[in-house]
Amino acid sequence: MVRHIFSSAKNFVFVGLAPLIGGAVLFWTFAKSTIDSFQKPGTEWFGVESSWVMGIILLAIGIPIMLWTASRDSSLFKRGIDPMDQRPDPDGNGPEPPPIVPGVDASILREA
Repeated sequence: MVRHIFSSAKNFVFVGLAPLIGGAVLFWTFAKSTIDSFQKPGTEWFGVESSWVMGIILLAIGIPIMLWTASRDSSLFKRGIDPMDQRPDPDGNGPEPPPIVPGVDASILREA
């Protein structure tokens, strides 16, 4: 994975840097809303702001669902083959692209 991130500037930005910044922003938002929920009076459940309690409940529900889904079909959480790596060379060299419809020979599409 690390080798893929540093293989080009585009991959570094879109596979490495952008998700890192997005995760940092989400973490900061979570931390800020948690701090604010303890300082502002509002609707409270169990002595804590209700929106924070709902967020924790949704995390407590979502994480087990994610783990259960990963245990049933781990391909959803793995990096697959990039379709752009399978495209043919503009000069006509390189691998034949995968068929659009399984079982249909893609070479008949090039004859037109």
